Amino acid sequence: NNADYNKCINNISSIFTQWYNAYNASNYSEAITYYEKYLNENGDSSSKDYISAKFNLYLASTKLWNSSFYKKEYRLAVNYFLKAIAYGNSTYELQYNLGVSYYNLKEYPNAWLHATNAYNLATEKIYIEESKKLLNDVEKNINISNAIATAPSNDTFSYIQYYLMDLNIHTAWNQIANPKQVIVAVIDDGISINHPDLTNNI
Repeated sequence: NNADYNKCINNISSIFTQWYNAYNASNYSEAITYYEKYLNENGDSSSKDYISAKFNLYLASTKLWNSSFYKKEYRLAVNYFLKAIAYGNSTYELQYNLGVSYYNLKEYPNAWLHATNAYNLATEKIYIEESKKLLNDVEKNINISNAIATAPSNDTFSYIQYYLMDLNIHTAWNQIANPKQVIVAVIDDGISINHPDLTNNI
């Protein structure tokens, strides 16, 4: 109804004003919070406002990864790199710097993945050589074929999910005699029971 519509419009307008003010004040982390709030509350990904919010979230993330990366705060930089990639284009610069960050964190499989992405995106000779050098440096510290062979599972890219190994997840899996008998249930009532994928299964 009109009351709900006007309330929604006012809420969206308020969010836009808040992130615009935060961005202009260089409060990029706060701005990202508002951008994400808007994107979560607006499902119309084709609207001009949605596209604008997504682009501005990418810009704010870029400001923060630049700052973190050059301060050598690589863990923080990785978080903002991944956010920038999620909301913007996967550029050479993003992939290369993400590879460098993972390399400095000694997370070599992740470094290899993003260095490879950077190499594939490179078009100019200087960037091709730069990304190739990073790949060579990474490969001195890792044996990719061995990493894949010793991955904690056969899921694609599980060999770069270092946290599974850090948590010794594979040892927990080994404790389960018959994993097919284990029932995993996710309780989620935020669904449409009339959705074509669900209507015959509920």
